[in-house]
Amino acid sequence: MSKEDVIAIKQELVLRGVNLSGPCGAFEITKRVAWKLRAEGVGLVAKDGGNNCQGYSTDLVQYKDGSLWVDILGDGGGENKPMWITHTDTTPSVWRAAIDPGDPIVPVPPPATVRKTLADFFAAGAMIRSLYMQELGRDVTADPAAEVNWLYHWREDGRDATWIRDRIRESAEWKAHHDG
Repeated sequence: MSKEDVIAIKQELVLRGVNLSGPCGAFEITKRVAWKLRAEGVGLVAKDGGNNCQGYSTDLVQYKDGSLWVDILGDGGGENKPMWITHTDTTPSVWRAAIDPGDPIVPVPPPATVRKTLADFFAAGAMIRSLYMQELGRDVTADPAAEVNWLYHWREDGRDATWIRDRIRESAEWKAHHDG
């Protein structure tokens, strides 16, 4: 993780309209950084006095093994300036597990698909038959598995006549038919 990641987290919160003012506003950023890095052993820093929110530092995260702590915000609660300044003078006893910020999981929509009509299938079949006649001098319907294979690539992968022609020209049959 880096300063750029802290910037991205802050920007995402700003876009969502999350209030980032004051100590607890800064903590909105800090707890998400810790949550994102929790698998690496990063957690929050317990802090009872001074600039804190819910008993945690508003601008520090720390590695559980005590190897280092990181200051991630300048002017926490004010400007909340993203930064990534590491320090090795840690106090391991103040490490606390990261807190799930409770952000909603936004499902990734499935890719948009274009429905193929029956007319599209007939046209694709005619295109494949034409390519076989042009390139191999024979009808593809004599080889139903090949026809189904090409229709699959046309439908599922969005392959066009040029791609299918190129694959036919790579075949041993085409090379034998064209002395090549």
